[in-house]
Amino acid sequence: MSYQGWKNYESWAVALWLDNEQSLQRQAQRIVNRETNIYRAVDALKTFVTEDILPDLGASLAQELLNAAISEVDWEEVAKHFQDEAEESGDTYSVRTEEGTREWTADDAAHAREQHTDAFPEEPILDVQFVRSGPHA
Repeated sequence: MSYQGWKNYESWAVALWLDNEQSLQRQAQRIVNRETNIYRAVDALKTFVTEDILPDLGASLAQELLNAAISEVDWEEVAKHFQDEAEESGDTYSVRTEEGTREWTADDAAHAREQHTDAFPEEPILDVQFVRSGPHA
């Protein structure tokens, strides 16, 4: 059954809670946008939510109910939501390394540098350049 335009309540709730805190929202955007394959993005986002955010309630009824709810989340729908949101939210910056050049949607050059470093910590950044302005509210 759909809920608020989402596949189900569980998917909507995960997206809502990630969207409601800026640090979680940015982290979700970084996670899904550093992966070129949607299935790896889905796995990475699910791991972030289940291992980094949700509590371990031990062997309990509460943990079983939490696991049941998490199993209903349409992780691909949530991942695509954060891909789309990131594409709409900022300007485009080009980050140049010895490995090549990658473009990042970011609020500013420092944010683009941070995104690249999070995704590719082994690649020293040579240069960051503004490419184009994104839509702004």
